[in-house]
Amino acid sequence: MAFAPQYSGDPISASAVLSTANLNRDGVTGAVVTAYTFRASGATGGKGGRIDTLTITAGTTGASVAGNVLMFINGTLIREIAISSITPSATVKGYIIPTLEGADVNGVLIVNQVCAAGDIIKFVVTTTQALTARVVGGEF
Repeated sequence: MAFAPQYSGDPISASAVLSTANLNRDGVTGAVVTAYTFRASGATGGKGGRIDTLTITAGTTGASVAGNVLMFINGTLIREIAISSITPSATVKGYIIPTLEGADVNGVLIVNQVCAAGDIIKFVVTTTQALTARVVGGEF
């Protein structure tokens, strides 16, 4: 049996603005923000896809509050990122995912998550603040 590589046909660059605290860890109840929904299989030709990277940045003020961001696919917790309290200034950068969490020096976290047709990527933040979560990948 031969295997052929599966490449993404349609790029994904989707973001979710996270602002309302949610202490529920089920990815369904409370303030849950949808970042991306993969095309369903059938007439639309959905075959699934992949999420390659994740970035999280502070909102317009650049300030962040200690807490966590939870990433879910169909209500299943995929990743939990600790957010540290940072007030940016002329000498202090705003929040990005730290290398302690596995990100590179630019705050880009490699996720490499394969998703099925119809999968839904959602985010939750555990403290009230302004963050933006961005996923990049592609649909097959």
